[in-house]
Amino acid sequence: NFTMYATIVKDFVKTLVDYYGPEEVRTWYFEVYNEADLHWKFEDYFELYKAASFAVASVDSHLSVGGPASAFPLWITKLIDACAKEQVPLHFVSSHAYPTTGGARPAELKGLMAQVSKARANAGKYIPLFITEWNGVVDSRGITSNFYKII
Repeated sequence: NFTMYATIVKDFVKTLVDYYGPEEVRTWYFEVYNEADLHWKFEDYFELYKAASFAVASVDSHLSVGGPASAFPLWITKLIDACAKEQVPLHFVSSHAYPTTGGARPAELKGLMAQVSKARANAGKYIPLFITEWNGVVDSRGITSNFYKII
């Protein structure tokens, strides 16, 4: 029920603004969902995004809302295009950057960076692109993870 979801988001954001003040909350980024591309169709995610985005904007039009915080950068262009077509607030785009198998082979990292570069180009120079999760491997506990290399 996206109407109920929008009400919850609006009430939550209003509470944050009332408690912390609009000047503070305007420095925050409201990222909608996490890795929806692993379980949802884009069209379903976009309905959720619209509900959240309009709910955030209804509290204060100067608040930043974006997404899709996708597991792969491929949904960035879809979100930019859908928001532009339907005039939905979008202040930033975000994704994660992991190679798709257990090892950080140079070819995988090169392909991943090509996806990120394409997403950056599609975002345009006025929409920030945030890579909000990254690593050289999918499994952060594996023996080849960056964490273990540091230790």
